[in-house]
Amino acid sequence: MARMRPGVRLQLAIVLALLTAGAAGAADELSVLTRRALVLRQELLDRTRFSVAREQQGLGGKNEKLLLEDGSGGRWLFKVIDAHRPLSLYGEVAASALSVAADGRVPPVHSITLRINGQAVLGSIQRLSPITSTLEGVPPEKLSGSQLEQVLELQVFDWMAGDHDTKGQNKGVLPDGQLVNFDKTQFWRFGGTDRLDWLYHPNARPGNRAEFNDQIEPYANKVWKAWIAGKLELEPAAISRAVGRWELLEDELLRELAQGFAWVRSVLMPSPMHLSAGELLERLLARKRALRAEFAALLARASQARGVPRVSLAPAEPGLRDRQVQRLRRLVARLQAEAEALAPPPASRAMGEEELSVPMDDEARLRVLKFKSSDEPIERALADLRALLEARRHPMARAGVAEYIERLRRFGRGQVRREELEHVVHGRGY
Repeated sequence: MARMRPGVRLQLAIVLALLTAGAAGAADELSVLTRRALVLRQELLDRTRFSVAREQQGLGGKNEKLLLEDGSGGRWLFKVIDAHRPLSLYGEVAASALSVAADGRVPPVHSITLRINGQAVLGSIQRLSPITSTLEGVPPEKLSGSQLEQVLELQVFDWMAGDHDTKGQNKGVLPDGQLVNFDKTQFWRFGGTDRLDWLYHPNARPGNRAEFNDQIEPYANKVWKAWIAGKLELEPAAISRAVGRWELLEDELLRELAQGFAWVRSVLMPSPMHLSAGELLERLLARKRALRAEFAALLARASQARGVPRVSLAPAEPGLRDRQVQRLRRLVARLQAEAEALAPPPASRAMGEEELSVPMDDEARLRVLKFKSSDEPIERALADLRALLEARRHPMARAGVAEYIERLRRFGRGQVRREELEHVVHGRGY
């Protein structure tokens, strides 16, 4: 079995915030519990030892993947970072962190560097959920009332995540009928230029077959269309409940959880979709503040389209904060117990000394090893960055170089060019 080597971590800011929380005074309990849960999630991952699963078939998707097993037989999916879409890795991690605070329905996703056959490989890792099926191909009118409510709740999260790759295939069904929300690689892909509408389908292409565009349509769109056609009934209280969970969250917490992604996106996303990290975070917060009004307007338009009196969105339910606090307390207790049940990594061993061994005769797994990683380009970029900051007497040169460099390390190796750094330092608000 192989010990994981912690790699790229978007949780650094969370850890630092947790350590300094006491000095900052009494913090909101939801924020404190969210930070604690994220720190424990990382600690649990750090203590987990992996081996390559024997069966590697049927993994699906576009990225190269490896199925791993932990010491208890639990299965994990490791996805190699897509060199053409590196931002997707950080979107998944940010969405997973936000879900801890909001609804807990997105499976935990971490960025990680694993050593595979002596080579450092950057990617994401997540423990596989025990789903029995997905909503792919399931007509909305076939869902239970509870599942329809959950679809509406998941739509609220997806709107906050700016994610429209929300087809039925990305909505998993657990054995008890509960839904999970996964594959958030398109997190804030459109930078806030998207629309909340049952006709909005940005992943559809005119050249695609009609059946394919239908297959990849956001599942919530289909639910709203079915309601407008009178095929089913919806419970607006589910929307209000989901909106209320976001309204409880402090702005500062949302900034913390999304700032790593926002910085990476500001570096990697070209015009016309480019935003500085600060601009993206402000759009995220503005979306949270307008959340109830946006969904009230959606409900009003849908009521008009159905030809019924306007259906109103009720205020947030009483007791919602207490229920959220209890959910997070249970999560923290479970993570604490799971982490304590695992031995800590031996302090005497060098990080990454043990590694995963992948059989060289398996062509499907060999493709993973084509990912090349070198520290040399990133070290040159860091040297350029230090020089630029010092020459400009930038505030980061005095107080934040270490944090800035850590952020730079997070978004990958061999992808930093001097002109990108110069543009970031001079023109993107850093």
